[in-house]
Amino acid sequence: MLQSLLAERFQLKLHRETKEVPMYALVVGKTGLKIKEGEFGRSSTSGSPGHLTAQKMPIAKLADFLSGQLGSPVTDMTGMKGFFDFTLEWAPDSRPGEAGAITDSAPGASVFTAVQERLGLKLEGRKGPVEMLVIEHVEKIPTGN
Repeated sequence: MLQSLLAERFQLKLHRETKEVPMYALVVGKTGLKIKEGEFGRSSTSGSPGHLTAQKMPIAKLADFLSGQLGSPVTDMTGMKGFFDFTLEWAPDSRPGEAGAITDSAPGASVFTAVQERLGLKLEGRKGPVEMLVIEHVEKIPTGN
């Protein structure tokens, strides 16, 4: 219903397209998983810049969280099923630079280092397919009722 309204009022024309983009794969590190599996149940998280405490969180949700932190897609490729309890701390201003290099503007571990050392997981830079919506045309002013 919303799509037809946007198409009618704003003359919106769009299509879906899959593109290869830089992304990260979340994989189990060489040292193995360092977090404990929690019981099935209601998950809870709390966080602040540079800190995440999670109970009963699936790894796929961690990948979604890391996507937001890194500003780039993160895909769960661990194959881990279940729910996990963990605490993760990193320097909140540590972000990837060009070509995936880390630039630390705050003391402490980057999110990449923290994920590897604390959780036993690793973020590997890759290229992968991501589905996107491509807007072909849209009017700035909607048509009247």
